[in-house]
Amino acid sequence: HGLVADSPWLEDPGAVDTTALKRDSTRRLANPNNLSEAEGGSLRPRGAGKEVTQAQGGVAFRHDLTGGGSIEATGFLLRRTLKNPIAATYIEIARWAYGSRATVTLPGAIGQLPHVFTAGVDAQWMRDDRQNYTPNRPTVPPPPADDSLTRDQVERVTEVGPFIQSQLGLGGLASLTVGARYDRVTFRVADAFQSDGDDSGERVMAARSGSAGVV
Repeated sequence: HGLVADSPWLEDPGAVDTTALKRDSTRRLANPNNLSEAEGGSLRPRGAGKEVTQAQGGVAFRHDLTGGGSIEATGFLLRRTLKNPIAATYIEIARWAYGSRATVTLPGAIGQLPHVFTAGVDAQWMRDDRQNYTPNRPTVPPPPADDSLTRDQVERVTEVGPFIQSQLGLGGLASLTVGARYDRVTFRVADAFQSDGDDSGERVMAARSGSAGVV
């Protein structure tokens, strides 16, 4: 399956707090930072919004095993480009993302009770090429000049998550399920805008989790 979407312009009114929202009975209030002063003192759009193009596709595979088990695998690929002028920053991102999931399911029995064992792994990767600029005109698009560049970096995220699950039938009236999973997510930034120092770095977040339930 696949999907292609193009949104050439999405206007962004910005966020407002509860107090400001209560003062505007029409619910059409925009954040003042997303408006700029025009001639005669009236406000006009500053140009905050988004331009987004995205294409993605995926494939799925299933193989039935002798005895009722199965092997399943899926994969996806995504390409996304974003131009996002907001009040204080003009953001451009070019993104690639892809990932896969594989599982094997094996039915059996523990004593006289039916049992299903499942094991699998998720894996995902994402790469963002990001540039931020300081807006230098009342209406932000088109992109500001290169001399207003404030951030230029490549951001990478990697995720791996193996898991197992055991489901035991309890005499046809209920089933007991227990499972365990380990997730490891790594964030990396390669800073190419080093006039203010090298902000490259890496952070890893990992955790084990378990679950149990009766249905």
